[in-house]
Amino acid sequence: MASAQWHALESNPDTINTFLGKIGVKSVECVDIFSFDQEMLEFLPSPQLAVILCFPERGGTRPLEKEYEALKSSGFSTPDNVFFMKQKIGNACGTFALFHALANLEGVIDLGEELSTAHEETAREGETEEPAHVEHHFICYVKKDGVLYEIDSCAPFPRPLGNPAEDEALVTSAGKHIKKLMEEISDASFSAMALVKTNCSIECRSKENVILMQCVQGWQVDGHLSAQVRVEVSICTGSDIDDFIERI
Repeated sequence: MASAQWHALESNPDTINTFLGKIGVKSVECVDIFSFDQEMLEFLPSPQLAVILCFPERGGTRPLEKEYEALKSSGFSTPDNVFFMKQKIGNACGTFALFHALANLEGVIDLGEELSTAHEETAREGETEEPAHVEHHFICYVKKDGVLYEIDSCAPFPRPLGNPAEDEALVTSAGKHIKKLMEEISDASFSAMALVKTNCSIECRSKENVILMQCVQGWQVDGHLSAQVRVEVSICTGSDIDDFIERI
C-alpha cells in the first residue's frame, strides 16, 4: 500500500481558520499567541478553549518522550472521557492537533456535521503508514473535566498535566508547561495559537484597536507621526495607518 502523506499544515491562524470553515466549524477560530508572558496573555480573547503548539524536533528526537515512557511504565492509558486518535499519516500532526482540540470540546462548542466526516476519513487513512519525520511538530493542550491534557498524536496517549485552578486561563496553565519545553529545546522556532470562540476574538480585536489607537496618539509629535511609526503601525493593523485611524 502506498504511503499516506499530507501537506504539512502551516502554523498560521489564517490557514487554520480557513480549514475550520471547510469542515463546518464556525463557532471558533484561532488567534496567535505572541508570548506566554502574563502581561501579553491578557490581550488574548477569553476564555481560551485550547492551545495548539508547533515546536522544533531536530534529528528525529522527541523532547517529551521520557515523560510519556514514564507514564507508560506506570500502566497509564487513554482515559475514557478523552478523545484520542493515533496518527499514522505523514505530515498530518497539525490537522490531528486541531482535531484533538475540537473533539475534546464537544458539548462546549458547535462542531458541525462535517467534522464527524473528517474524523472518519482521517481515521481510515490513519491505518496505513507511520508519519515521516518533519522538523516541526504540532501538539495541543485542552481541558477535559477539569484536567489539563497535552495531546500528541504521535504519543501513545494524552498526557495529564494536573488540575489547574478554575479561574486560571487555559493559556496560562498550558504556558507553564510550554515554557519548560521551550527552555529544554533552546530553539526560537516555536509558534502557538489559541482556539477561541469567534465573538470573543472580535471583541478582543476591538479592544486591541483601542489600545493601539491610544499608542498612536501618544507617538504623535505636533500632531504628526514619523515615517517609521507609520510603517510599524501599518504592519500591526494590516492597513494604511490613515485608514486605520479613520475606522477607529
